Amino acid sequence: MKRFIFITSFLLFSISFIKAQWVEYFQNESIKIEYLKQECSDLKNGTSNIYVFLKISNKTSETIDVYYNIFCIYQNGNKTYKTKGDNVKHTLRLPKGQSIEGNCDAKQKNLKVYAGSMKRKGSTLKEFEVTNIEVKSAK
Repeated sequence: MKRFIFITSFLLFSISFIKAQWVEYFQNESIKIEYLKQECSDLKNGTSNIYVFLKISNKTSETIDVYYNIFCIYQNGNKTYKTKGDNVKHTLRLPKGQSIEGNCDAKQKNLKVYAGSMKRKGSTLKEFEVTNIEVKSAK
């Protein structure tokens, strides 16, 4: 019986540390865009939110500038609303062969999308889209 409890506890503990996998969203000859949905807890402020993080990889042998918009659809009860993603053009500079990714600690707002709260009711992300993707050689 003790052995069963130990094995079960070990498996549950191990499963909690399984890292979520990046999912491919877009790819062309220059860049690859992936996303990851993850919970972020801020113990200091007592918040726990879910975000969708972006990872953008430079597949070229030169430094590039990447331009894009993020368009979101949120659901709040029976109401659905859209963000004005076309009004904000995000820009990133990526050295050759490098990647940049959003995470819970990242200050870059252009690599994360709010998806909802774990502790309170409100708007939740129903759908997101990265649009108007442009890649230019950095000057």
